[in-house]
Parts: sequence; structure tokens; C-alpha cells
Amino acid sequence: MPANDVLVASVVAFDSKEFNVKGVFKDFFCPIGVGVRFDDEEAFQNDYCEAVAASASRHRIRLNRRVFDSYSVARVLGGLDSAADFYEGLVKELRAHIGFVHVFYTVIPPAKVPRIFVYEMQTEVVNPVDFLKEHKAGYVALCAWKYLQLEAERPDRV
Repeated sequence: MPANDVLVASVVAFDSKEFNVKGVFKDFFCPIGVGVRFDDEEAFQNDYCEAVAASASRHRIRLNRRVFDSYSVARVLGGLDSAADFYEGLVKELRAHIGFVHVFYTVIPPAKVPRIFVYEMQTEVVNPVDFLKEHKAGYVALCAWKYLQLEAERPDRV
């Protein structure tokens, strides 16, 4: 590496959530996850602090902490639309730091895969949707694992 090149640390953040849609005949469920890569961790952290303060000020939120969960923002601002506006402004200010957004989801259609065999002490047969719901807490780790797998397969990686 030449002397004037600076190694910049990137970071990837992951989160996951249930995705539920009420249906006429059946409800739809799948776990959904996201991984966001920030290419310059230090620059992102500096701008993040400023962006959160600015967004909180615009929405007249008293800033007790620098991290907000969607439930708290929706509760404080009085609904999901206001929370979406809060986060949209935040993302707009931080967009330049986002290197890539990975979206992950898993669907196991019961019509094609009517049952899943779980091998433990005793073999258990479960419905695929129930299987996904039972493992939703660990889905964020699966998203990180898949991201690392995809990154390792990229042709521009050494």
C-alpha cells in the first residue's frame, strides 16, 4: 500500500423483523433482514451524531440518547407516518455514507414444502411457517452469515 493511502474501516449493521400481511384466506409471514454497510465508520459516526440531533430538533424530540428504535419514535411522534418522516430525513443526511444495503428474506411455501423435519433427540415434523416463526430470533445472525458468504464470493475480493 502506498504511503499516502489511508486504510478506512467499514462497518456493517444488521437487523431483522417479522413481515406479516393479513390475507383473505391465509396470512403471510416471513422473516426479513437488512444489512447496511457504511464505508467509513469514523466519518459515519461523526455525521450520524449531527444528523440525529438535527432530526430530533426538527421533530421537537428531546435528545436523551443517540439511538432510537422505531417503536419509541412512532410513540413519541404520534404514529408511523411521523416516524417514517423522521427516519427518511435521517437517511437522507447519511446517504453518502451508505456503501450498500442488503435485504434478506426467507419464504418456504407450504404448498411446495408441506413439512420440515427437525432432527433432535426425536424427529419432529413441523409446518414451514411455524419453523420460520420459531427461528425468527436468530434470523439476524443468518443475515450476517449470508452477507459474509456473499462478500467472500465477490470477484473483486482478494
